[in-house]
Amino acid sequence: MNLDQFYMKQYDKNNYNCCHFACDVWKELTGKDISNVFKGFMRSDKKAVYSDLKRLTPRGNNKYCIVLFQNRQSAWNHIGIYIEGKIFHITKESVEYKPLDIVMIGYKKVRFYTC
Repeated sequence: MNLDQFYMKQYDKNNYNCCHFACDVWKELTGKDISNVFKGFMRSDKKAVYSDLKRLTPRGNNKYCIVLFQNRQSAWNHIGIYIEGKIFHITKESVEYKPLDIVMIGYKKVRFYTC
């Protein structure tokens, strides 16, 4: 697995947010296009549409999974991919591959899913 190409990605609120990034990474890892599941989440405000979340399955024992982060205001507003114990995600500043506890700073809850 070589994800180096993703480190060149640039965050853009309207055209390439954390959901676009996660969908691209998921497709590279699994071969599955999940962008149709996250249409509501891809909006520029990134607030998850709860009907989208119903299409996901809580994580089992998978090598990779989708990680949703909930902010203090109860909105699911960030997404990343869990890979080998760390979260691979994009922020306004850069692409990061960091431990969950570091990424969790500023978030209230985290949930793991497969699709």
